[in-house]
Amino acid sequence: MTKANTSRFEVAPELINPRASEGAKRLMRYLCSIYGKRMLTGQQIGVVSTPEFDMIHRVTGKYPAVGGFDFMNYSPSRVERGAECRDTDLAIEWWNRGGIVTFCWHWNAPKDLIDLPPDRTWGSGFYTKATTFDVQRTMSDQGSEEYRLLIRDIDAISDQLKRLQDEGVPVLWRPLHEASGGWFWWGAKGPEPCIALWKLMYERMTHVHGLNNLIWVWNGQHKDWYPGDAYVDIIGEDIYPPPRITAPKRSGSARRSRIRMQGRSSP
Repeated sequence: MTKANTSRFEVAPELINPRASEGAKRLMRYLCSIYGKRMLTGQQIGVVSTPEFDMIHRVTGKYPAVGGFDFMNYSPSRVERGAECRDTDLAIEWWNRGGIVTFCWHWNAPKDLIDLPPDRTWGSGFYTKATTFDVQRTMSDQGSEEYRLLIRDIDAISDQLKRLQDEGVPVLWRPLHEASGGWFWWGAKGPEPCIALWKLMYERMTHVHGLNNLIWVWNGQHKDWYPGDAYVDIIGEDIYPPPRITAPKRSGSARRSRIRMQGRSSP
């Protein structure tokens, strides 16, 4: 029997945004203080409500520490087709109950949705198979309609993040997730345009919209897709075990001053 490796990186509670809010700093300090010592439970909510939280409480007597929310239905190409979303309101409620908030964004492509049932409809517009939107061409042409629509979409989500900032809610912000899998349009053309999109999003949200409540969580799955230490606070990874295999998975160590988190979500 070999001795388990118990070594871990020491992580500093430093954020990439020098103007990070005190709430974001406190949350990062807390995460760093428990790194390698404790594990936080989390739960991604359903589409319109949070029954999972209450169900977990009924079974265990405790609520999860982290509530996961999604800006998916705030995507303009979904809103213009009638989609509605309450996740920002639900996240504010969760924070006021003492929970930690994390958001992802299943970003419906800004345009060029295929709209073919059963699995290529506009409702699946974040999947590569459901859109012809080309992120590589878009990022190489800042004068194009496609680029303008990218900015429109980022601005729309920034409005929601600003609501959270106004309520004092720090956010573990996990955009452009699982890009290296290729099943989402933002990862369909390789790492270069995806990294460029990440940096565009960071610069616009931070310097144009003044969003200082964000802790930037990169979930790109492969090192070639990493935007760089100047653009990432926490490194995360999604794990998909084979069907009916429920053994716990163990994440690797942190990269330099970055925390490595482990999660599981559906593409």
